[in-house]
Amino acid sequence: MSYKTLLFAAAAWLATTPQVAATPPDVTFLCNRMPEVCTNMCWAVRCASPTFSQALNWDDPSDDTAKKRRLSAGCQKGNKCNKGRKGPGHRGGKYTSCDEYPFASTSNSKFPNGHQVSRCVPPVENSRQGKALQTVYGRWRKKGFKSHSLQVGFGNPGSRGVKYCSNQKCKND
Repeated sequence: MSYKTLLFAAAAWLATTPQVAATPPDVTFLCNRMPEVCTNMCWAVRCASPTFSQALNWDDPSDDTAKKRRLSAGCQKGNKCNKGRKGPGHRGGKYTSCDEYPFASTSNSKFPNGHQVSRCVPPVENSRQGKALQTVYGRWRKKGFKSHSLQVGFGNPGSRGVKYCSNQKCKND
């Protein structure tokens, strides 16, 4: 078979094969700007037992519902990450904000009564994550949505300080 014949056959095959486009994530967290937050989310989707999906259900919860979800994750007011606290999970220093996954703003049909993972992270990283989520939720609220599937993506997952996103061994730190 000649090169031209092969090239023509390949082009014909591609033209008749349905092309499927991947759905982009609704929010992509830039791991180089929030390595500790990405570490927590990547642990949840790769290493937790059982693992969590990167497809969550935003259900625009009431403040009371979100508060209960934070409590089930261990991220309630006065949690393990706050200054002056001690015990399992407390990391001290700049790690004074509690990050949960799945987010308190999402329902998890697999475990409706909690079972999130949490990690003590720098407040600036948790704030960046929250702002990214609020931007997406704001667009959906403007469109009148009361719930929506939330696809989560990780940008720059191999950045310095990020664990578990790039198939590292799942050893809880």
